[in-house]
Amino acid sequence: FGMPIYIVYASEEVAQKKSEYGLSNDVFGDSSSMDGGETIKEKRNLMESRSQHNWTHSIWSMPQPEGCAGMLMEQQDTLLADFVTLPLNRETSQIQRLAQLRDAQRQRIHQLFFSSHQKKVNQLAGALPLLNNESAVILIDLDLAVLPKAPEIAKRAELLSMKNGSEPSATHLICSAGNHIAMDNRAQKPFYYDTFSTILYPDTFVLPLEKRMTPRIGPQEDPNLIPIDSEYYSVTVWEETATNSSDPVFAEVHDYTQYDLARYLRKAAWNDHDKLFPIRSCFGGLALFKAGTWLTPKCQYSLAKKKLRSYQNLPFEERQETILRYASKSDLEPCEHVVFHECLHEHVFRTNFSAIADADNGESHHNSHLPRHITIDPTMLTQWKPTPNWKAMLRAKLEREKLAKEAAKLEKDLQLKKEKDKLDEQQRIEEEQAIVQREQERIQRAQEREQKRIEREQYWEQLRQEREKAREERMKEIERAREERARAREERRKQHEKEKEERMEQKRQARLQEKIQVAKETLVGKLAQLQVLEKAEQESFDDDVEDESADSEEGSPRGEEQDPNDDDGNYDSTEDDDSYSDKE
Repeated sequence: FGMPIYIVYASEEVAQKKSEYGLSNDVFGDSSSMDGGETIKEKRNLMESRSQHNWTHSIWSMPQPEGCAGMLMEQQDTLLADFVTLPLNRETSQIQRLAQLRDAQRQRIHQLFFSSHQKKVNQLAGALPLLNNESAVILIDLDLAVLPKAPEIAKRAELLSMKNGSEPSATHLICSAGNHIAMDNRAQKPFYYDTFSTILYPDTFVLPLEKRMTPRIGPQEDPNLIPIDSEYYSVTVWEETATNSSDPVFAEVHDYTQYDLARYLRKAAWNDHDKLFPIRSCFGGLALFKAGTWLTPKCQYSLAKKKLRSYQNLPFEERQETILRYASKSDLEPCEHVVFHECLHEHVFRTNFSAIADADNGESHHNSHLPRHITIDPTMLTQWKPTPNWKAMLRAKLEREKLAKEAAKLEKDLQLKKEKDKLDEQQRIEEEQAIVQREQERIQRAQEREQKRIEREQYWEQLRQEREKAREERMKEIERAREERARAREERRKQHEKEKEERMEQKRQARLQEKIQVAKETLVGKLAQLQVLEKAEQESFDDDVEDESADSEEGSPRGEEQDPNDDDGNYDSTEDDDSYSDKE
């Protein structure tokens, strides 16, 4: 397909350790179109001697078929020496070493295919195309036993470059589905293997809880999509091996396993127009990136040790708000792909996870509203270990059993022939004692298991009773608090009514006093008016009397004239008094 290839291989010591998986010391040594490892090393030494540029001293080209793009090789130790400033030591974990190696690869790829130094590389490996941000970068781990077919990879690379990276609906990363076929998986059903790097929208980490650093389900996780820590899903296997304590943990019928997760991803991607499923993070051993996204200087695979330690020292609730909620129990840190993808979401894609969670409403299988920056192709399978050859293993097992039976028979016959005369009652007694001892041990183990089971049941029953008691106490406290609040409300109501009545009584007293005061003032005013009228009437009466006396003296002789109003000629003063009293 005209794609240039850049390979980083492990040192000789690491390669020798990998030989147990059936891999050669040089991952390219088995191909008929390439030279063997010794010849490649000779060419490397020759190119190092001819190299005039220090920065290319660790890279050499590989012979390739006619019409194919160039292939470059580099050892990881020299690559890390060129780009990693902090030395690797015993305290450096495997994830940290992988993260540093991937960051060094990104810098080397940028140097080889995106910079002005490409002319120097062309002197070593022939013409290499100068790539751009929309080019596809295919990241492959070479410890895989099975890779997807080349046309499938090329088809996804073509899909990746169909839209410009600046478009909102553009896809920047397509992951493969890491598969694993165990010895018991005779049906070869898909088993989703790479759960450590996989996060579903909005925030469902599919690593089993038993393998997590903090085995708790987050607030935005869907517990129905988190598989159990199981190796195989089969009722038959469960019935046959559940009684053997040395066997691994197998799933029951109702458990959600990594087989179910693989089926879920395939079903969700089937309704998509590109047969892809939007996802928050993934890898699977093979991933296709837009070059501009993979080479962004804003993000890296490595997580700074200082930041990692600061996160690890946080309390649990605060630690769950950091990236350590994706850490495993064995590594105490998250996968390097999760670190890189979370950085892309924050600084490149600007993903709004709150809006995704609000729009999701617990229906993760509807992926139309999910951003398509990172997707997974559930049908593009990779496989970490070779598929077991059950027929060959069965034939070898039968052959071993046959040979073992024949050897046992020969040994038994020889023993019987040698010791036929030496067998006695003591041997029989010893055999019976051994059988009795084994039976006693078996019974003791069974009793111990039963005792442990009873203790567990007692513990859980005690814990349930304590919880029930605590719940009843809480309910009583709540009821007492409710009654106290009711009494307080009743007392406040009575107090309020009493205060209200007192205020009304005070108002009535005030109005009554006011009315009495007004009445008093009115009576005083009227009394004063009556006194004025009485005084004025008395004065008027006195004046009339004086006038009448004066007139009587002038008109008639003294002592002879009579009042015309008095028939007898005498003045009746009682009449005036009565009239005055009536007026009064």
